[in-house]
Amino acid sequence: MVCRMSPQQRHADTSACHTINQTHHIERVSMRILVVDDDVLNRDMLEGYLMAIGYDPVLAHGGQQALKMLEDFTPELILLDVRMPDMSGYEFCQIVRNNPTTAHIPVVMMTALELTDTDLATMEQAGANGVIPRGLKLNEFQAQIQQYLPDA
Repeated sequence: MVCRMSPQQRHADTSACHTINQTHHIERVSMRILVVDDDVLNRDMLEGYLMAIGYDPVLAHGGQQALKMLEDFTPELILLDVRMPDMSGYEFCQIVRNNPTTAHIPVVMMTALELTDTDLATMEQAGANGVIPRGLKLNEFQAQIQQYLPDA
């Protein structure tokens, strides 16, 4: 059973929605994924996708907010916009990698931009585990993120 919460409730208590049932689905429901994106439409789309496939999305509108949130919980995965106004995805990723409490969390960057070899090298140097292009269909998106999750 998955409970539904308003965005305000979800942001206030990300653990309140977890319930126990006998299906394998509960493992995925309990997996929290931090979505860091300054674009509200992208955040809403990702939230819908993640909820549709059984994950618990936690939303941040930028790098600073996400870093503050990481002080209170540890997600199983971070989906990160490359370009944000308060800090770049590269900067955010480096901060996560340099913190012993968060260094183990997979960080996957998301972009609609055409990536150059230089962009990919910068992502790798920042410590990103991978990159997912925007605009994927739900089943393609699910296949992409599952490869970065524990027990995927």
